[in-house]
Amino acid sequence: MKHDLIEIFGITSKKSLEVKFPSVPEEYLSHFVRGDGNINYKGYFISFVGGSYEYMNSLKDILRLKGFNPDLKTYSSKHHRVFVSGRKTIKAFSEWIYQDKDLYLRRKHEVFQQEKPPLEMLEDTMKNYRQNRYG
Repeated sequence: MKHDLIEIFGITSKKSLEVKFPSVPEEYLSHFVRGDGNINYKGYFISFVGGSYEYMNSLKDILRLKGFNPDLKTYSSKHHRVFVSGRKTIKAFSEWIYQDKDLYLRRKHEVFQQEKPPLEMLEDTMKNYRQNRYG
């Protein structure tokens, strides 16, 4: 089994530092991204944390192509964080990741649902909480 993981899937003992973003078909991309990340509704930001710069940079590029204007911060060679912030952007992100939802974490979905106004009524305001806490 170990041999198969290494040879077929490229899994190594340092996988969290070396993993590459997988090739995910477009129709499943929102579902894949939905399974990751953390939302801070009060601070109007979502963050994704990882040890692989290549993975996190690819995620940032994908989110940028989707129009979410992400930031990538590197804290050490083993700690990278992608942020998506702003009230309107988080609502748009929520609509994207929960489109055609069948399988999802209810508690996470409920946090996203706190934003009641429709997307077109929101502005991309951001609280200083994210900037102060994560630099």
